[in-house]
Amino acid sequence: MKGQRFPRTREVMTKRDNMTAAYAKAATAPLDRLTPAMLDSIAASHARRGTRDFDQLLAKLRETVEARRLREVA
Repeated sequence: MKGQRFPRTREVMTKRDNMTAAYAKAATAPLDRLTPAMLDSIAASHARRGTRDFDQLLAKLRETVEARRLREVA
């Protein structure tokens, strides 16, 4: 059985790389600087505001930061 293949178009690769960069910022930035406004700014720099991609990315970034806060506080 072969693995699932994704098209390697410039648009697909750019979208994937933008998502990866946004997650890396949320995963490594100091928690005291990751305010809701900062998360909005990170999402806006990696996905166009008002699109489904932006909403999904912002939700994932919020989840990532909350998980970090819970992990690092404990």
